[in-house]
Amino acid sequence: MPIKILVGCCCLLVLTCRYFMGCYAPTAQVKGPQAAQLASAAPSAREADERLLADVAAFASHEGRAEEAWARLNSRPQAETLYRLNRLSASLPVRDRNRVLIAFALCHLGGDYSANKQVVLSSLAKKPPYDEFSGDWAASLVIRLARRGDKSVLPHLFASADWADGATGADLQGFFTKELKSEPGVFLSNLEGTPPAIRQKVYGLLDPYGLSDADRRELQAYFKSVSKPSAAAPLADELLRALPPPKK
Repeated sequence: MPIKILVGCCCLLVLTCRYFMGCYAPTAQVKGPQAAQLASAAPSAREADERLLADVAAFASHEGRAEEAWARLNSRPQAETLYRLNRLSASLPVRDRNRVLIAFALCHLGGDYSANKQVVLSSLAKKPPYDEFSGDWAASLVIRLARRGDKSVLPHLFASADWADGATGADLQGFFTKELKSEPGVFLSNLEGTPPAIRQKVYGLLDPYGLSDADRRELQAYFKSVSKPSAAAPLADELLRALPPPKK
């Protein structure tokens, strides 16, 4: 190749390299305290899941933190929260109690209510099938579903009177007494189908001190008004005998 052409090609190559090197502007790397600040501002997915589970546990707790935890849960985008909670639940071992707590939260957040309610109800047992999960905790969650308006859980609570003691018995006593006083018809209708021996345990959990004389008179009048041919009539008679009469 002629020397002039070779020299010209070399010059052109040098100019081209200088042009592209001049156009290239490397991305500035953030270092030092600013980098640490940016890293801390973006929590990992694991940390975000841990925070979400902490709010779920607080919402299902006995410790008075439920209201604040609910405010945080309810402030998150619903679709994202439902997706994350369902994903977390599916990833947990079968006996992990967080499955119950997540199901309870999903009942309130707009998830599949029927399916999640069944998970919560499955925990209501003398020996719950979940690790480190007590019967009184399970009862408190089911009671909260009932107070929210789902009276279909009442037969499950009545059945738990067969084994309830201690804290569980105290929770049921307060709930049964208030439920009987406020909605005796609902109480009676859901008591149908409960075995006689367990019905007697339900009656034994009613707190006579939680009923005033006026309450007892109203209940007596209601039970006496129940139509005799109805299935509720024998139960009304049982309750008339179980409750102490009002003072004269």
